[in-house]
Parts: sequence; C-alpha cells; structure tokens
Amino acid sequence: MAQPTGGIEDSIHNPGTKSHAWRPNIFSGDRKTLEIFFQDNNIYVESNIKDFPDDASKSQFLLFYIDRGEAECWKEFYIDTNIKQADGSYKWPKIKDLVDNL
Repeated sequence: MAQPTGGIEDSIHNPGTKSHAWRPNIFSGDRKTLEIFFQDNNIYVESNIKDFPDDASKSQFLLFYIDRGEAECWKEFYIDTNIKQADGSYKWPKIKDLVDNL
C-alpha cells in the first residue's frame, strides 16, 4: 500500500476523508503489481464505502488510477470501445467485469 512520503503526492491520498486507508498507487501496466493495485483499490473503496455507492463509482475510481504507460493506452481503448456510447454518454461496467478485462 502506498506510504506517505511527506511530499505533494501525500495531499492527493486522503483529501476530505476520515479513512486511514491510502489511495492506491497509479497503475502503469506492470503485471507484477496488478494484484497489489487491486488489493489497495479494494481496501480504499471498502474503507470509504459511502463514497462508492454503486459499481459506476467503483469503476470510475479504479480507471482513474490506471494512468501511465501501456495501461493508460488500454484504458483509453477500453473506455472508447466498451463504456462510451454512440450518443456520447457512458455506460459504466460492473466492477467485476472491469477487473476481469484487465
């Protein structure tokens, strides 16, 4: 799980929350860290369950932290082909379906 470093990054970990769980690190596509990323994500979401009332909010949060390298390219493709609708709206997947596609 991400640890505080005392730098500017710490301010994004827990803004406005009472949770002691740190937000997950950004996932860049290194498959060796994928399981840790899922675990950290789940710990944070479950610790702040009031902020994640449905699968859409959980999926959005997970995708937000996929933001570097190869994984970012996959995220853009996945959103364009599976989430974004023809009318420009978004149909967010169940969190299990999203995780199964990673």
